[in-house]
Amino acid sequence: MKKLILTITIISASLGGWAQNHSGPITAGTGSGTNNTSIGALSGSTLATGDNNSYFGFKAGFSSALGLNNNSFFGKHAGLANEASNNSFFGTNAGTRNKGDNNCFFGKESGNKNSTGTGNAFFGFESGKANTLGNSNAFFGSQAGNANTLGSNNSFFGPFAGSGNTNGGENSFFGLSTGQFNSGNENSFFGVQAGMLNSGSSNALFGKNAGLNNTGDNNSFFGTSSGQVNTSGYGNSFFGYRTGYGNTSGNSNSFFGFEAGFGNLTAAGNAFFGHKTGYIATGSYNSFFGREAGVRTTGNFNCFFGMQAGFNNIGGEENVFLGYLAGTENTSGSSNAFIGSRAGKENTTGVGNAFFGYKAGENATADNNTFLGREAGYNATGSGNVFVGYQAGYSETGDDKLHIANNQNSTLIYGDFATGEVGINTTNPTEALTINGALALGNTVKNTPGAIRWTGTTFEGYDGTAWNSFGSSAWTVSGDTAYKMSGVVGVGVDLRNNPNDYRFAVNGRIGATEIIVEDSSLTWADYVFDDNYELRPLKEVQSFIDNNHHLPEVPSAKEIAENGVNLGKMDAVLLKKIEELTLYMIRQEEKIAALEAKLEIQQE
Repeated sequence: MKKLILTITIISASLGGWAQNHSGPITAGTGSGTNNTSIGALSGSTLATGDNNSYFGFKAGFSSALGLNNNSFFGKHAGLANEASNNSFFGTNAGTRNKGDNNCFFGKESGNKNSTGTGNAFFGFESGKANTLGNSNAFFGSQAGNANTLGSNNSFFGPFAGSGNTNGGENSFFGLSTGQFNSGNENSFFGVQAGMLNSGSSNALFGKNAGLNNTGDNNSFFGTSSGQVNTSGYGNSFFGYRTGYGNTSGNSNSFFGFEAGFGNLTAAGNAFFGHKTGYIATGSYNSFFGREAGVRTTGNFNCFFGMQAGFNNIGGEENVFLGYLAGTENTSGSSNAFIGSRAGKENTTGVGNAFFGYKAGENATADNNTFLGREAGYNATGSGNVFVGYQAGYSETGDDKLHIANNQNSTLIYGDFATGEVGINTTNPTEALTINGALALGNTVKNTPGAIRWTGTTFEGYDGTAWNSFGSSAWTVSGDTAYKMSGVVGVGVDLRNNPNDYRFAVNGRIGATEIIVEDSSLTWADYVFDDNYELRPLKEVQSFIDNNHHLPEVPSAKEIAENGVNLGKMDAVLLKKIEELTLYMIRQEEKIAALEAKLEIQQE
């Protein structure tokens, strides 16, 4: 049933048109809807059967479809051609073409082209203006989400935030122009122009210009201009002003600190922590910790820890530098381990060195050295050396040397790996072990068989039952091992009863390649050839043999059985007999020659 109230119609003329379903003017339309309110020329002009709608402004909800409920439109053309319910539009042309439900648009032309998108909240001039099918978006700021069409579940806060986003979804942008031209998904950007040109997904960019040009995925950039020119790099974490600024396609990097990894371009797997760490480094899989550590590194697999550690490293790889200025001048040296402030500081191309301690190997430049201790190997130039202790091997120029010392002026233990010689308290060994000084074996407490001790006056050895002096007592071991009694040795022989006064006795065979008998008392048989030597007549020799059954001066079998053979004297006697035999033969030869001459004369 229609109800016309003339007084209200007069008021509506002065207001530009006002109507309410139960008492509205004729120009506000007719219908059976309830609890509808429209204020403004032609606002809600097609309002008929819908309920609980409020339209305010020129042509607000002008051509809205019939039967719509719970809409609130405020502003010129707000919800002009709306075809959905449960929407709130505030601002000129807000939600003009809306067909979706449960939207909130606030600002001139906010959600202007929204069609079936639902559950959106747009606040600001032209925010979500081009949104058509996107759902559950929250845009706050002038032109925030302006070009969004299909993207859903986005949250944009700030002027131009996500303004160029078209179909990217589940993004959160906060700040002027954050994610302005984004097309990626599941990103979180905070800061002016953060992720402005992003097309990657699952990135977290925080700070002005952070990830400005990013196209990669799974990056976390925190700080002004961090990862600013990153394009296809993914899995990176940059924290600090301009960290990873120049990274383009490098992956899986972690940079923390002012301009850390600033010039890293395509390298991957780096971890830089500290002011300008890895500043212009381009190598991969490096770990740098400390201000300006590894600034110039192009090599891979390095670990630098400490201010300017590995500062000038260029092509060196697989190095470990720990400490202030450790390996700072290293350029192409690889596989080095420098631990300690200034350790290996001047090493440039050396390979395979291990320096531990303050200034250890500071000016060393060679390869395969091991220096342990403060200033160990300082100024050393050789290779293959091992120095242990304070200033050990200080200024050593040789190769393959061992120094154990506690200052540069005296070496306790010195060795030469090339010759296999070791010196104690001397750097000029002549044998495998050379000791400059006495050898003290100590006052051994444990009674272990074979142990040796020094009593202060003599050496003693423990034979399993008692300590015996080397000078007066014996070593006794059972079986065929040696007995030693006052310098007497027996093998298989018990010399504790030694009537022959043997110094060395063996019960068995002796094998040797050479035996030399040194006896100054021997008279060698050369005197047999003297002119005044009287050679026994052969008849006299024959008579001696007939009576004694052995040669003159040669021991009999009985004497040998009783006393043994004195090798030196026996050899001298046998030689004498050989020389006498030689003389007998010469004389016989002379007699034969004389007889042959006489015979020839007789025959003539």
